[in-house]
Amino acid sequence: MKSSQHPFYGIEDAIVELGHPETIWYRGHAGEHRLLPMIYRFPRGAENERRMVERYQQHPSDPHVKTSKQGLTMLIAMHHSYLPTRLLAWTESLNVALFCALTRASRPTVFVLDPVKLNKYSEIAGIVKLDSYTQTGFEFLPWSTESMLSRYPIAIDGRSTEPEMVRTEGIFTLHGTSELPLEEQCSECVKKIVLTEEEKFLAEEGILSGRWIYAANYHSDSYASKQAQGPTTTVNGELPR
Repeated sequence: MKSSQHPFYGIEDAIVELGHPETIWYRGHAGEHRLLPMIYRFPRGAENERRMVERYQQHPSDPHVKTSKQGLTMLIAMHHSYLPTRLLAWTESLNVALFCALTRASRPTVFVLDPVKLNKYSEIAGIVKLDSYTQTGFEFLPWSTESMLSRYPIAIDGRSTEPEMVRTEGIFTLHGTSELPLEEQCSECVKKIVLTEEEKFLAEEGILSGRWIYAANYHSDSYASKQAQGPTTTVNGELPR
């Protein structure tokens, strides 16, 4: 039975199609948006990537980045500096994704991703954590050869808790060697939902009234029943930069 309290049926159905994953990431955008990082939206962007990285190393916006040995930390800092990278930002909060979708001029859309299933394409167990990725053998910068990158996008939790590391925020997918959008590479991991007029109205009403449509935990009646015997899907998240 569908939830009558929160009739975002498309998103609800997407979660069901993904198999009720324990961890869910969202991204709000326009209907014509493709899950392709900024580096691939510029002519010859990927070809010039290493040069941009080296230039940023010389003149980082964050003075701590220059001496950091954490290549992924620097890449996230570049993303937050609005430089083209192979990162795509996501959120664990459906509320944030709805807000981002409604800021678009046409066909507000929410992408729903199973990040754990995505990483299985690259034979990675779970989500790569920024604080521990160097211990698992991952090193993304510098890229001397394409063999150092996965073919498929990788889900990364970029929220560092280590006091000695540069403060970073956000969860991301890191594009690999393929220049295809994520949804074309790994269609079983992600679903695209264009909001209906009713869903747009409900989301806008919640934002304008200062009330979020969804509480911290997202459950439809059927979803809550399904999850009663298993882990709870939480969508707590900070507003991504």
